[in-house]
Amino acid sequence: MPPLSPPRSTRLGPRPLDHPPHAGRPIAAPSAPRRPARTRRGLRLAAAALVVGLGVAGAGCLAPAPAGPPPAVAAAIQNAFGDLGPGVVSCMTDVAYRESRWDPAARNPSGASGLFQLLLPLHDDLFYALGVPPSAWPDPHWNALAARELYNGAGIAPWGRC
Repeated sequence: MPPLSPPRSTRLGPRPLDHPPHAGRPIAAPSAPRRPARTRRGLRLAAAALVVGLGVAGAGCLAPAPAGPPPAVAAAIQNAFGDLGPGVVSCMTDVAYRESRWDPAARNPSGASGLFQLLLPLHDDLFYALGVPPSAWPDPHWNALAARELYNGAGIAPWGRC
């Protein structure tokens, strides 16, 4: 058996005999076995489909409204919010689309009703403040004016944001 050679010198000095050669730098952990290309391709396609699906499903949450509401709905929103400027009119048009898809007769099992999904009987006072009974909620004109009353008191907060 040949005798052990003396330790090599480095810039930091000689390395001790009991010092392992890799202690000066970290060693990467062994990598996991690679998946077959077909599996990776399938996963990429599934991930792409999921992203597209989330984009379509998630976009409905705060996405801007499509082309435009029916004329009666557009006139009601313009009449109720027009004095606040075109930005607020656009915002509230988007809110009405998000809440009811511009259907003045839209109803939710929780009691939310109309274009802006006002909660009845909680928001009955909004209609009384306008001088009409809460049963007027399906009329886009009165529903938009009641939404304006709510907007005057709470801003956009009841509907989230634009």
